[in-house]
Amino acid sequence: MDIEKPLTVEQAAEAIGISRAHLYALVRRGEFPVVRFGKLTRVSQQALRDFIATGGTAQHRTPAK
Repeated sequence: MDIEKPLTVEQAAEAIGISRAHLYALVRRGEFPVVRFGKLTRVSQQALRDFIATGGTAQHRTPAK
């Protein structure tokens, strides 16, 4: 089984050329999916690819808390 290492919010934001604060804002609005491990927030590489492929319109399946 191949599992890709999840990215930090900082790494994901840098990869798509936006600020960390902007990415956190997208997460809060439910426009960007993340995975939370306790206090850690991570971005799956697939979610990042999907976000790029859809031109930044990927929607989170459940509202962000």
